[in-house]
Order: sequence, then C-alpha cells, then structure tokens
Amino acid sequence: MRIGIGVVLATVLSLLLAHGGAASETPQLDSGLWRMHMLRARSSNNNPVSIDQPQTHVCLGTEYAHDPGKFLAPEPVVGSLECERTAEPQAANTTIWHVQCRKPEPFSTVITATFDSPRHFSTTTVMTIPMPKPKEESIEVTTETEYDRVGDCEK
Repeated sequence: MRIGIGVVLATVLSLLLAHGGAASETPQLDSGLWRMHMLRARSSNNNPVSIDQPQTHVCLGTEYAHDPGKFLAPEPVVGSLECERTAEPQAANTTIWHVQCRKPEPFSTVITATFDSPRHFSTTTVMTIPMPKPKEESIEVTTETEYDRVGDCEK
C-alpha cells in the first residue's frame, strides 16, 4: 500500500480539524521555519505502506507558535465536511484530539501530540477508513510525524 496524496491530505485535514482546546492547554512553540518529517506509516491490514513525500517545511508565525492548535488544527474552512472534534489534554505536554467526520466520506482520526520543547514536538495519527461494500471492514492507517524548528522564515 502506498500512502498517496489523498491519504496524506486526509491526515493533514484531520490535523487541521482537530483543535478543540484553548491555547493554555498546549505549550507555546518558537516561531520560525519548521520541518515536518513523517517517520513511519503502517496499516492495520499488514499491507506495506510507503510515503510519497516524507518531509516538508512550513513557516510558523508568532500567532500560531503561541497557540499551536491554530497550526495543527485551525477551524475548518472546507464547507463540504461534517465533522465533530474533541480535545483531551492528558498531561502538561500531551493532547489527544478526536475527529469524527460523516461527509463527504466517513472517517475518524485520533491525533496524539506530545510537545517536548518550544522547538520540537511529535504526533501519532490513527485514521480509521471504512471500506466500501461488500467487505464493510475498516482499515487503520497510523502515521508518526516529528516537527522540528530548523531556522527563520524567509522574508
């Protein structure tokens, strides 16, 4: 199984939809250029999973660094999605977001973010995707991603 752009976009979309907590529940990050590196991906049906583009960079401005939830999970801007989300702070440096979407296609996602420092955090994302009939089974795709501040943003 290859993780194509659709699964990567769905994972990113789930991250974008997941924020449900206040800024005080999530540690602040340093603004600047951040590297997003997908370390591992695996599926529940034991099919091999490959990652098309394991690394990318994003400029994280002060507003988003002071409230990482805005970066990881801003309010949804895609009108066709029907999703519910909740946040569960677990400890001073960990938050779990649950996202359940019904439209356009049903899927659910659990995102666990652990903030190690203002310059590093990691996420584990488990996306459950129902399979079409006649199988009516679900496949879980788990991704592990690290985020590191690598420099300043270009002006």
